[in-house]
Amino acid sequence: MRLFVCFVLAALSAFGATDVTTRNAINQMPLRFEARSGQAWVARGMGFGVGVNRNGAVFGLGQELLELQFVGGDANADFQGEQKSATPNNYFDRNGARSADTFLRLRRAQVYPGIDVVYYGQGQSLEYDFDLAPGADPSQIRMRFSGARAVHLNQDGALVLTLSTGEVIQKAPVTYQRKASGEVISVASRYMPERSEEHTSELQS
Repeated sequence: MRLFVCFVLAALSAFGATDVTTRNAINQMPLRFEARSGQAWVARGMGFGVGVNRNGAVFGLGQELLELQFVGGDANADFQGEQKSATPNNYFDRNGARSADTFLRLRRAQVYPGIDVVYYGQGQSLEYDFDLAPGADPSQIRMRFSGARAVHLNQDGALVLTLSTGEVIQKAPVTYQRKASGEVISVASRYMPERSEEHTSELQS
């Protein structure tokens, strides 16, 4: 039996397209991850970019940066691109052209013992899952956000990160177990914010 915890980190309209038709089109576009090195990957959406490295993930919104770190995680955990895209990124400059493979999912194995982090997403949202092996302890998971002016939980249990020009929402965690038979069982979970100089949340399930 495996345990999965799913998160969505979404920028609000302050950072996105204002035209409804354009926004709907953008929201259907998958993020594609490209390796810059073995330990550094990037993905770009409309109006934002994501950099993922051994320290965590950096969400770039205009001139602002929001950084997510996994406190106590293994900084040497390896990355692996999954679901290779049929369309590479193409670059052209005065010296010619080159192509780079892209992937729809990016897995970082064993960030915590028995726990992988899997990044993916589309439109204006970065999504990531914690994929827990049988017997892995979810209480190991601790997330620290840097760059937000304030952090609070809203009435839906989502984490609201306030920046100078808008808000970013990390939706309440969705947690479930999948049995060997394929049956899916919902598991109750929530954020447990800690007070510190930076903003840290634990996952309780």
